Amino acid sequence: MKRAAAIRPPREFAVPSTVEGEPLCRISHLRPVEGCPVYTEYFKEGDDRPSQLCALHEASFEQVVARTTDRLLRSLGHAVVGIFRR
Repeated sequence: MKRAAAIRPPREFAVPSTVEGEPLCRISHLRPVEGCPVYTEYFKEGDDRPSQLCALHEASFEQVVARTTDRLLRSLGHAVVGIFRR
């Protein structure tokens, strides 16, 4: 790999139009809140994208409410699915 890197040094490349960039938290790899260090992850159509907000970093009040609501709705969804599996 070192030899290949010496022959062809790294360079920027054009992002294909078939993918879409989305910022994610560098630590949790979930949707970032205000205190998250972020990076851009690229997804193509049909890929599963993280839907949960990062719980590791300090968030604004609105983000805390959104995170709590999301957890509540997920737990209710799992409970409802569990009822029908019996």
